[in-house]
Amino acid sequence: MSPRVIVAFTLGCACVLWAPDRWPLAVLLPVLLLALLKPIRPWVLALLIGALWTEWQVSQRLSDRWPTPRHGEEVQLRAVVSGLPERRDGAGGPIWRFALHPDAAARADGLPARLRVSGYGIPEQVAVGDCGIWTLRVRSPRGSHNPGGFDYEGWLFREGIGATATVRAVSPCAEAPTLSPMIRVHRLRAALLQPVETVLAEHPGQPLLAALGLGDGRGLGADHWSVLRQTGTSHLVVISGLHLALVSALAFGLLRVLWPLFPALALRWPTPWAAGLGAALVATAYALLAGLQTPVLRALLMVWLGLWLAWRGGWRMPFRSLLWVWGVVVAVDPVVLLRPGLWLSFGAVAGILWLTALRVRRPSAWRVFLFIQLGLGLLLAPLTLLFFDGATLLSPLANLIAVPVFTVLTPMAVLAVLMAAAWPPVGFFLLRWVADLLALAWQGLVLLSDTLPGAWWAASPGVGAALLALVGVILLLAPRGVPSRALGLLCCLPLLWPTSTAPTRGFSLAMLDVGQGLSVVIRTARHTLVYDAGPAWSDGFDAGAGVVVPYLRVRGVGRIDRLLLSHGDRDHAGGVPAVRAALPVASLLGTADSPRCESGHAWVWDGVRFTVLHPSPRAGPRRRDRNNDSCVLRVDGPQGSALLAGDIEALAEQALLMRQGAAALQAEVLVAPHHGSRTSSTAALVDAVAPDWVLFGAGWRHHFGHPHPTVEKRWRDAGSRIGITGDAGALEVRWDEDGQLQTQAWRQVHRWRWTAPIQP
Repeated sequence: MSPRVIVAFTLGCACVLWAPDRWPLAVLLPVLLLALLKPIRPWVLALLIGALWTEWQVSQRLSDRWPTPRHGEEVQLRAVVSGLPERRDGAGGPIWRFALHPDAAARADGLPARLRVSGYGIPEQVAVGDCGIWTLRVRSPRGSHNPGGFDYEGWLFREGIGATATVRAVSPCAEAPTLSPMIRVHRLRAALLQPVETVLAEHPGQPLLAALGLGDGRGLGADHWSVLRQTGTSHLVVISGLHLALVSALAFGLLRVLWPLFPALALRWPTPWAAGLGAALVATAYALLAGLQTPVLRALLMVWLGLWLAWRGGWRMPFRSLLWVWGVVVAVDPVVLLRPGLWLSFGAVAGILWLTALRVRRPSAWRVFLFIQLGLGLLLAPLTLLFFDGATLLSPLANLIAVPVFTVLTPMAVLAVLMAAAWPPVGFFLLRWVADLLALAWQGLVLLSDTLPGAWWAASPGVGAALLALVGVILLLAPRGVPSRALGLLCCLPLLWPTSTAPTRGFSLAMLDVGQGLSVVIRTARHTLVYDAGPAWSDGFDAGAGVVVPYLRVRGVGRIDRLLLSHGDRDHAGGVPAVRAALPVASLLGTADSPRCESGHAWVWDGVRFTVLHPSPRAGPRRRDRNNDSCVLRVDGPQGSALLAGDIEALAEQALLMRQGAAALQAEVLVAPHHGSRTSSTAALVDAVAPDWVLFGAGWRHHFGHPHPTVEKRWRDAGSRIGITGDAGALEVRWDEDGQLQTQAWRQVHRWRWTAPIQP
């Protein structure tokens, strides 16, 4: 198969995946039939086949989703727990998360093949393979939708999860079900993990050992991922191609030594062949123990294809062989193109080949290793910036130290886990010893992260700039004699001068989709204000870390000039600690360790005036009515104005009108008080503000029911247009050069096939 055909097939797959709408099969199918009947170029046929194959795959996944009209419906079904359940401690008891596979009767009723379930306060232990009669409240796939934020809906689509659900009740099945082979594998993993959890309870190395030995990352918390992100070493603890390569290379080396000791076998099977087959079988066993998740399955497929190509002598053309492996991986599951891990793993292998295979001179091994680590850091930086809106400058240094360490510790972790099950006295000793070594290695990463905490380079280049920079780095690291290597520096320059998204005149306002809560970002030409930071809940969702900080980074904001907290309710203040930990904040207002936010505070940034209108100053301790004590902020620019009303209700609205007067409240944009509760947005406030746009920070179909239909109707009757973050995603407001108010909904402008539509 020629490289041109593989590239064309990939392009056909990508065109479908990255299109916001369904491809018209009524047009595509006749074109394909015509292409089959009339001889055309093979690459054109490959492009059409790739598009059709991907369209079928995408349609299958989208059809296996819980329909929106049935969102929140309570159903009873028989299902089996698949995968390892995750347990966290919450305020109301343990919180369980696990996957459920419904039986045939439930599937016939429209239940998807796989559900992601949360159980709050379930007293019983949840284990893989458990069969139950579950009463679930089922929800269609939907999540917060923000610039720079995690695409939860896209993740559900990639993982083949058609619905999420909450457990209402559960009872055991009357008879044991027939378990699938994969669930049996997960049961074996759970049994192997039991000694690890028992012997290493509370040991700091336990999460790392479980992750390396069995691909179980449930014990890795936010602190772990923060350090791994800061040092660029996440790939070392998430089982992928690197770990399978290590295990298979170790098996290959051992078999190369041991196989000739058995002459009868060596005469029938040459040592290289036997060692290669044995290494692939060991890699398969390790992949099964790691759960055979998509990245692991992809890496395993690469191992077997690499073995087959080696037998055929294909690795004499390494880049062509790698492209052939790419084509097979994409053909098996085109949706894999949406996974950054695919691009990074193949990019890493291609980078190693580029850095080593084409060199005439062969330096010493340590120089090669040093060159590879530094070179890969540069080669993968444009892709990392593109996928993750940032890259760490510590990656080359951290990996230079960590890769050799984890190369040794990974096989040791696997051996310790297996020995603990087969020979406990020796295995338990090995578990403790390897866990001590992992804890020591981890302390080194933490020390490196703490020593250089500002090493994260936040940037969000466009696809064109990132690809141009990638070409530039490839040129810079080309072998000597390749012409125009210096042009690589010019190709990298767009990364150093990113396009500014700040308004050149006046201000812009972004109301982020944080679920049931509030966070607003206001930017002038050179300043940024964050008004509230959204909620943080015990189930792990923190809007500060997951929404506000990614938004600021993707918009190129590296410093907050003022963080203003309207009041202390969790749905407004929960994300504040995460925001303060991630970005420098020049000044605070309204937080527990800052001055009170009250009328009298005013300042001017870049010709834009900020004025606090409420509450009025009062001596003594903070008042208990936090909603009506919310900080009301007015923003006046040369083109328009905005009013942010926090959670004030009717009583505070009346006091505000009496003290400030109706004229002082008129604004083009209003962040509605109290999320649109029926206890707010009185008729007097509606008449006084008379906004063009009213923005509500409310979760989609949240049980609070915000905004209340009466309130929404009141604003519509007054001629205002309505924007609700839960329906539309993040709402960004700015004025154009002609002074016209422009509002865009992120769910509309950033739409994929799997993105839920804007609907109440």
